[in-house]
This record gives sequence, structure tokens and C-alpha cells, in this order.
Amino acid sequence: MALPKVKVGVIRRKPKVILPMPHKPRADTGDEPEMLGGIVQNKKASAPEERFAKALDKLPSIDGYEFRYTIGAPRGMPGWKELDYLVSFHGQVYAFEVDTEFTHRQKGKADVLHDAIVLRDLEKDGMQVYPTVIHLMGETDLVDQKWADATAKRHFQ
Repeated sequence: MALPKVKVGVIRRKPKVILPMPHKPRADTGDEPEMLGGIVQNKKASAPEERFAKALDKLPSIDGYEFRYTIGAPRGMPGWKELDYLVSFHGQVYAFEVDTEFTHRQKGKADVLHDAIVLRDLEKDGMQVYPTVIHLMGETDLVDQKWADATAKRHFQ
């Protein structure tokens, strides 16, 4: 038993090339996605961390801040700790941690120990430290730039 012959057609014209649409400038309508670079003070940053930095940059009342402040031993050595933000405000320093569901999931007891070490080391360095580490939630406090601005103002005005 032989199989039936299959007729294969021949393409007589070239297929049409589909090119991407050329970029056209448009007016900002206010609902475009925010442009984040993933960098704060030449260090890699998450979106919530970058939003908080932009919010701090807008506040003339703060004296300055340092992102990813290293505490204890030099970075990468045993005993080193990292603080997300160290913010100076009227001669006092405030320690901030930016938490997200992904990065700080189920770290409750570890965070308590980390916070105690951070506060002790900052005081040992002679800084006048606010008595607690302030934890900001990326999904609520820093969900967009508007919320990040309001969060920063709430702490420093």
C-alpha cells in the first residue's frame, strides 16, 4: 500500500519583513513607569532602596546619608554587618533597614540581634544614635515614589 502524494506549494513572493515600530517622542502623561537605575551612591540598590534615596535627596532638612553602611569588620570579613541607610538629622543618626517580603522573609529573631549589634557599634563609634533601627517595608512604605516621599517626610519633618 503506497502513501498518497503530498503536494507542497512554492512561495512565489518574498515574505514581508516586520520591523519594530520606530521610537516616537510623546508627552509625559504621568502614568509612565518610573525610571530606576538600580544604583545609589555607586552601589547596587533594589527599587525600594532607590526610591528611599530619591526621597531623602528631596529633603533639605537632613544633613546627609550613607547607603550600605558597613559596621563591625571590613566588608567581606568575619563579623561585618551592613546597614541599608545611616541618615544624619540635626546631629543625631538614624539607622534604617529596607525590608521586602523576599529579602527579609522570616528573619524576626535574626533582625533583633542584627539591630542590637548595629546600634552598639554605632554608639561605640561615638555617634549619637536614635535608640532603634527603623524598618521600612518595600511593599508598603516604599511601593512607589509618592509613598517613599511621604515616608521620608514622616520621619524627618
